[in-house]
Amino acid sequence: MQRIPVFLAMFFIISARVFPQWTPANGPDGGNILSQAVSGHTLYAGSARGMWISPDSTFLWARASGGFPDSAVTAIATAGPTIWAGTGGSGIYRSTDRGISWIQVNNGLINLSVQVILQTPSCLFAGTAGGLFTSNDEGDHWNAKTGNISGKNITSMTAAGSVMAAGTAGDGVFLSTNNGSTWHAANTGITDPFIQSLGTFGSFFFAGTSGGKVFSSSSGNDWQNSSAGLPPGFPVNAVGQTGTALFAATGGGGIFSSAGPGSSWTRVSGGMANPFVNTFAASGKDLLAGTGGGGICRSGDSGDSWIPANTGMTGSTVTAMIAKGTQILAGTAGAGFFISNDNGYSWFSRNNGLPARFLTALSGSDTRLFAGTAGSGLYVSDNQGISWTTSCNGITDPYISSVCASGSRLFAGTSGSGLFLSADTGLTWSPVPAGISDPVITSLLSLNQNVYAGTRASGVFASSDSGSTWHSLNMGLQDLAITVIAGQGHTLFAATPAGLFRLLLPGISWTQLLDAGNPVHAITIAFIGTAVVAGTRQQGVLLSRDNGDTWQAVNTGIPASPIRFLATTGANLFAGVEDHGVWLRPMSDLFSNQVLPDTVVLKQSLGYTGYLQIRSNVDWSVQGNIPDWFSMERTSGTGNDSIPVHVLKANLGYLARNSSLFLFSSVAATVPFTVEQSGKFAGTGDADEMADIRVTTRRDMGILEITATKEIEHVTLVSLSGVFLGDVTVNAMTARIAIPPASAGILILKVTGNGWTVTRKYEP
Repeated sequence: MQRIPVFLAMFFIISARVFPQWTPANGPDGGNILSQAVSGHTLYAGSARGMWISPDSTFLWARASGGFPDSAVTAIATAGPTIWAGTGGSGIYRSTDRGISWIQVNNGLINLSVQVILQTPSCLFAGTAGGLFTSNDEGDHWNAKTGNISGKNITSMTAAGSVMAAGTAGDGVFLSTNNGSTWHAANTGITDPFIQSLGTFGSFFFAGTSGGKVFSSSSGNDWQNSSAGLPPGFPVNAVGQTGTALFAATGGGGIFSSAGPGSSWTRVSGGMANPFVNTFAASGKDLLAGTGGGGICRSGDSGDSWIPANTGMTGSTVTAMIAKGTQILAGTAGAGFFISNDNGYSWFSRNNGLPARFLTALSGSDTRLFAGTAGSGLYVSDNQGISWTTSCNGITDPYISSVCASGSRLFAGTSGSGLFLSADTGLTWSPVPAGISDPVITSLLSLNQNVYAGTRASGVFASSDSGSTWHSLNMGLQDLAITVIAGQGHTLFAATPAGLFRLLLPGISWTQLLDAGNPVHAITIAFIGTAVVAGTRQQGVLLSRDNGDTWQAVNTGIPASPIRFLATTGANLFAGVEDHGVWLRPMSDLFSNQVLPDTVVLKQSLGYTGYLQIRSNVDWSVQGNIPDWFSMERTSGTGNDSIPVHVLKANLGYLARNSSLFLFSSVAATVPFTVEQSGKFAGTGDADEMADIRVTTRRDMGILEITATKEIEHVTLVSLSGVFLGDVTVNAMTARIAIPPASAGILILKVTGNGWTVTRKYEP
């Protein structure tokens, strides 16, 4: 679905993109939804990373700001304009203006892992992983409940009439008949004490368990097994009445409905591609299902059909990504396949023929695209994902971990049945011959006509004959559990739980790479020219310009979440951030070239030497036709440099001559500059040559004194790295400018007069 820009000034503060930093790429839509609530016409969805709000039931979502944390929202309760949000580690936040602003209300709440919030007319209850707490002042102060329920892991709560019920993880159900003052265990008939959810249908209580059962009771004391029709083994994450029906949401089996106690369950989520449902709610005639990774699904016909309702909800987790030009192809964990043709500004969901929404791998060319899934095998598209067909003929494992092409052969790694290959563009597959001892393939790479396979517990394997034979390549690895393997040129990188390792081909021994003495824990690796970029679990995005020897964190603006995937184009670096969608950072922000000054002026006379000052943080080279009247001592390098430029031929003409050149890098913007040589002034020999200047340090006065043989008009002082340090305008043969601090290092002094410029390197 295409992005619809919506500005909801009453509810949200949306910040503009500010460079240099990471900025969100507006998608893909989706998110891991853990809780829901409806208050009037405002919808609230708690995700694994923050709260989403949709005013006026528009299903146009924006992330709650105003002091709300980037935390898992596991519980929501509402009372008019007041909203309480329980988090999985930061306690409870409260808003009294429908979600515009939030404050933390944890006074007395000694366990901050909140799993349920229940409001009654007389009290507010918070169930945590370490006990039940109550508040009589809307959350300003909390008190722990003592007695039988003290310290229990409270997972769910509900009330029917004067009876309240609390579900626990391992201790079954507790009941209270006196507004929560005292509690007693009530588990007669319950055979699974791990209560996942509680709900009511009329006067009946229903309890869903982590083992996939539902129990019912008319009073909460004697329970009956009411699980007929439910698939075994899927946790019942939510159960209760919505409208006139009873619904049960399961983690893997979808949503089921029942007419009530004693009736069997019928699946009503046949049109919902993501069967991992964590929560449900009702808004008018709409039934809303919060899914694991797929965001919100909406049904207006009691569950007969479902459509995504996620516009603006950029909380997806990108598990695979291909970027080229302005186009980004992304596979997600729970929302399927997406494509953006405009650098991530707008996104389109393309899942026709793709039954699975949990994608694990993407690989392909301009004409054919392969998508690996977690549980539904391998799929192929010949039209950029507009439609998909299965490509599993011969693959015996539906869990595809990785896909890559090597020449005319395709390879598909699985999560339990080893490696498969295809010699007919994916029409048929067969297991690779013996040689890889591990059945779990975690990563595949094709490089320099070789194929490399990373495994779960047996390290790296390599093949130089298109997969016919394999040999291990593990010398130097400190951990054989390979997270990802990547490479370019003659360098391989392997990420493991012990850190990131590098192998320089054709060598056979790996070397561990460190960041300031600490291991680099990479999840994904990408390349920008000769630079290496690592996406990590806790260190954000790390950049190395020297093939992994040293690293620099480049995390300004990006959420502090695991970086699941990286991809690059000529203009941007894209990062798939767990529970935050895709983010982008321009290459020009990470890599830069600058020439100081942009015109290097040489004297007319033979043997004169000027200086070209380069400010750079990347490999560069001077491109263009260098004429025979000057030479440069260096035309390539890395980082900052001062290059002598020598006059080889005097300019005997009356006019200046110049040559246009370029400072080029494969990852930074190309910078034009000019080398100019002054000419002779008619009838006066060399009278129009540039003035000779002398620089004197006057520390007693704190100044540099510049004298010239011609009248000076302007003096500018910058550091070698391009930082402006001062300037002065005069019309005299002498100019004075303040001495900069010693930390400024080598200085570039630019002195300008009428028709002449002299640039000097100066060390104070």
